[in-house]
Amino acid sequence: MKPGICFPGSDRLLTRELLRRYRDDCRLFGDHMAEIEVKSCRVYDSGQTCLGAWRSKRFYAGLYEEPNGSMRLSVNRTEIDLKTGNWKDGITWDELNTVKEQCGFGRVWAVEVFPPASHLVNVANIRHLFLLTGRPDYAWTKKKTKGEINAS
Repeated sequence: MKPGICFPGSDRLLTRELLRRYRDDCRLFGDHMAEIEVKSCRVYDSGQTCLGAWRSKRFYAGLYEEPNGSMRLSVNRTEIDLKTGNWKDGITWDELNTVKEQCGFGRVWAVEVFPPASHLVNVANIRHLFLLTGRPDYAWTKKKTKGEINAS
């Protein structure tokens, strides 16, 4: 496992020295997600347990146990938007699926939740995949013969 600096929080201001150190740290990683020490996992004030953490030069992922026992894989870019001091936005569906697979969850069903506006929490450019224990009834799959969608 590689050690890693995993910051910033959306409430931190970056100094040039911190940004330089962070960019140097990103260069230690390759294109593929590598497991890093769990102590590098950021938890803020949620009280949730961090069970695993992974890094590549482009992405960070942390595995968390929710209070109800479900599992969440949170993913953000490692690039920082210099105007906001936050993680850069714009993780595509394909990138998110690749990160999930490289973290060891390629065979696990997962969902991303989009709540009503009254329950929206958007404090950082982090995507959250909730890992499921099985295929949900509403999931589409490929038919085994022609690669067509099977919605039943």
